[in-house]
Amino acid sequence: MDEPTWCRDALALARTVQSPAELVAALKAHHPEMPMPGAARLFVELAEARGRDVVPYLLGHLQAVAPRWGALGRKDAKGFPELLALARARDWDDVWGALLRTSAMAETYDAEVLRLVQDDASLPARTRRRLLQLAGAGGEWNLPGLGLARVQPLTDATATALYARFPELVRGPFRMHVALSWHAAYPKLVMRALEAHDEDLLDYLASRAAMHLPATGSAKEWEKVLNAMAAHYEALPKEGGVFARRAANALGALPAYSMWTFDALMEKNRLARLFFLRSDDFYLAEPRAVRDLLEAPQIHVQALAFRLLGRDSAKAREVAAQNLDLLQATLLRPLHRRTRHAAFDALANAAAHGVEAARVLVPRVRDAFALPDSRYPKESLMALLARMLARWPELRDATEVPHVFGLPAKGDGA
Repeated sequence: MDEPTWCRDALALARTVQSPAELVAALKAHHPEMPMPGAARLFVELAEARGRDVVPYLLGHLQAVAPRWGALGRKDAKGFPELLALARARDWDDVWGALLRTSAMAETYDAEVLRLVQDDASLPARTRRRLLQLAGAGGEWNLPGLGLARVQPLTDATATALYARFPELVRGPFRMHVALSWHAAYPKLVMRALEAHDEDLLDYLASRAAMHLPATGSAKEWEKVLNAMAAHYEALPKEGGVFARRAANALGALPAYSMWTFDALMEKNRLARLFFLRSDDFYLAEPRAVRDLLEAPQIHVQALAFRLLGRDSAKAREVAAQNLDLLQATLLRPLHRRTRHAAFDALANAAAHGVEAARVLVPRVRDAFALPDSRYPKESLMALLARMLARWPELRDATEVPHVFGLPAKGDGA
């Protein structure tokens, strides 16, 4: 179906189908599978003809309105400004918010947020409610084992202005819109958060800063941000687990699959070095922080916890035993070889702490030998089991009791 035919049929339905529910169902049935450049203009005509009757259809198909390429770069879709103005004039906040999240250029979205923040004529409650309509993902792509969300970013100036007026929105629903990335380090927002001692926002921003490898174009901004945040965390009290809990909060917010160049990151990112390489003793002194690291979605953070719990110290063995429920699951998880060996060391420490922990782990280790993965390091698994049984011989079964054969002693009748 071509675009003129679709537009003609949709407008005919708007004129002839009187029931709102039947109209929405018919419009959905006639919606083309291929993208149509003039979708926004048709949506304007439908809204002018039937008003709120077509809103359920619009909300379900706003992804059909997409930015286009022009001679000077990307620009909003044809008909987008008219559709946005119509939604704003009729106070259709649901359509207005979804349209900006889903279909607007980043510059258009940012300008609309800034306009609301600077609107002193409206009541703060109304402004806040309209801002909430703009928060959140505008689209998703879901693959087996992987999901991606598209979020409109704010500029540093707009984010700072929003934080000055509605700080709770920035640390809450809008924080995904101020995620530090290759295109923006948000130096002004970071400095404001540091001045306000906003722990929640700082830990979130630190989680994004710690996974970033500064690029050439924004190196100076990133150097300023990383140095300021590293200095903030370095100055936190180490006593009482303050630093460990804050650092674990930041690391726990790292998304899965967000680090691909770990060694380069340790070389060039001062904040990442502080979190991953320079704070082992502080984490171990705060068991709750270690558990947060174990439960983090990012595998490098979990590997840090395995390394901590595999250290040759009484404290590491004690904390490992406290996290037996999480550690035993590593026997069955798919892990890279180096990470698995670190997990084995943590399991050995947990078993060494007490016979009850070992009594739980030994059957799990035996079960792991049945795993079909040909790359599973069974020789290392055997060594792990041997360490446990050597430490606690009462856990051996009949086939694991060593038998020593030799020449008979004199007088045995041989």
